[in-house]
Amino acid sequence: MRVLGVLLCALFVFYLSFPLVARAGEICMSEDTAAAIVVELEQKRILERQVQEQELLIKNLTQQINLLKVENDLLKEQIELLKEQVSLYRVRVQDVENELSRERVLNFFGKLQMIGVGIAVGVILMLVAH
Repeated sequence: MRVLGVLLCALFVFYLSFPLVARAGEICMSEDTAAAIVVELEQKRILERQVQEQELLIKNLTQQINLLKVENDLLKEQIELLKEQVSLYRVRVQDVENELSRERVLNFFGKLQMIGVGIAVGVILMLVAH
């Protein structure tokens, strides 16, 4: 009985493995094919890593572009402020030039007045001395 059980088990195992043995040529592959698959898998891994690196680079470049846009806006604002400051300086220079012109005129009349006073004093002294 024991021999019959072992024989039945062996027959059952053979029966289950027969389709695998019969199709072993279809399932198995040559060493060249296996090497090609390994190479392709390695290339796939390398390409996936490169894609990840490129995605990270794109993300960093996008952030850099956004920062440069902000910097550009700030520089435009700074240019406008500098234009306004130049305009205010021009107005101030014009005011100073006008003020200098008035002072020159007043200074000229002040000098004429001093000369006039000097002449008048000289005339009075000449008249008093005669």
